[in-house]
Amino acid sequence: MSVLGVFKPIYGLLPEVKTPEEKQTLKKRLMWTGIVLLLFFLMGNIRLIGISGESLGGQLEAAQIILALKIGTLISAGIGPIVLSSIILQLLVGGGLIKLDLSNPAEKAQFAGTQKLLAIILSFVEGFFYLAGGYLVANPGMFWIVLLQMALGSILLLYMDEVVSKYGIGSGILEDILAA
Repeated sequence: MSVLGVFKPIYGLLPEVKTPEEKQTLKKRLMWTGIVLLLFFLMGNIRLIGISGESLGGQLEAAQIILALKIGTLISAGIGPIVLSSIILQLLVGGGLIKLDLSNPAEKAQFAGTQKLLAIILSFVEGFFYLAGGYLVANPGMFWIVLLQMALGSILLLYMDEVVSKYGIGSGILEDILAA
């Protein structure tokens, strides 16, 4: 049993987008991709409740494009937690600190489950640092509410990525990273 097996009881409790039982038609794949894109754009226009007008979001224009985020909205943390969790785990596995054979389906599932759990944790951590670093300024008494909104937005992106990778067109972020 690998080190990541310790987290199985935790990531086993996380919701998961089930793999389709039958091959999806092109029309259905386009529909799911369109729905996820529409949700992504809607989330990018829903302002966080409890933030003040002061933020450093304008100074992060390049980062907003690269990380698919929009400071001050539900997608303020963007795909950063997903990408960062993958980078951390790939470095640990690639460096031999964690022994995993990603060609083995069971160990690949352990990797993916741990990556999802780490991405959820990092959603909260990144949200905290956006607020503590002043990139977003919460109104007095609203710090934790804003943090929760940011983390939930990033977690929704994680699941939207799963929908695209299993039902839509494109492989999604996680599948691209796992294939690397």
